[in-house]
Amino acid sequence: MITELTDLMCRVASAHATVSPPEAWMDADLSMPQVKAMLVLYHRTSIRIGNIAEELGMSKNAATALLDRMETLGLAERSHDPSDRRAVLVTLTPRGAEFVNDILTAGSQSVTRFFEQMTADDLGALHRGMTALAALIEREASARDPQTAAVGSQA
Repeated sequence: MITELTDLMCRVASAHATVSPPEAWMDADLSMPQVKAMLVLYHRTSIRIGNIAEELGMSKNAATALLDRMETLGLAERSHDPSDRRAVLVTLTPRGAEFVNDILTAGSQSVTRFFEQMTADDLGALHRGMTALAALIEREASARDPQTAAVGSQA
């Protein structure tokens, strides 16, 4: 049953991609490392540049250059770490957070038309299953990082 559900999730995602238009964020002029850095910032709220570099597997100089471009685009901003004025923290701007949220929720609005075609029984079963899955994922996320779970439950 688990393998079948996993296969169904992939099947739904693949089929949905063929009937849905590309998302608006696909036009963004960002590199994959910049998108990855934004995802890290979204889940960590604020983080030192060295920590971003470590998470992305790059040098501090490369991370700084990457963040320079994000800052120029108004997606991230830097501030001094109150616990160590020599250190710099990076956070997403509201525009950057909105961009990441768009990535994470891409396609969720366009699936509504398919929900509208389902029977009440099928919708109820799907709702129960998705609610249970979300609760399990959120529980694991909160065990790993309470801040990440709080972000996920707001979506």
